[in-house]
Amino acid sequence: LRYTTVLSPDGEWGRQLPNGSFTGLIGKTQRKEVDMSLGPFSVTWERAQVVDFSSTLYVDGFGIFLPRPRLERDLAGFIKPFSW
Repeated sequence: LRYTTVLSPDGEWGRQLPNGSFTGLIGKTQRKEVDMSLGPFSVTWERAQVVDFSSTLYVDGFGIFLPRPRLERDLAGFIKPFSW
């Protein structure tokens, strides 16, 4: 087995352009400049129309957590939207 590593010249994974083509590695695969691409791709409907995805190899449980807002009693609260 022989392979050659090819990097995306624009440094993108693959963004759809208004004309329907893709940038990045998805675009290289769509144009058949490479046989396959490897990366942390998100599977989207648009991408799935131009390339075939393998089965999921890894699922990241990344999340963003923020504190829950709390109620505050403020008699002057009704004028706060008008302050700088």
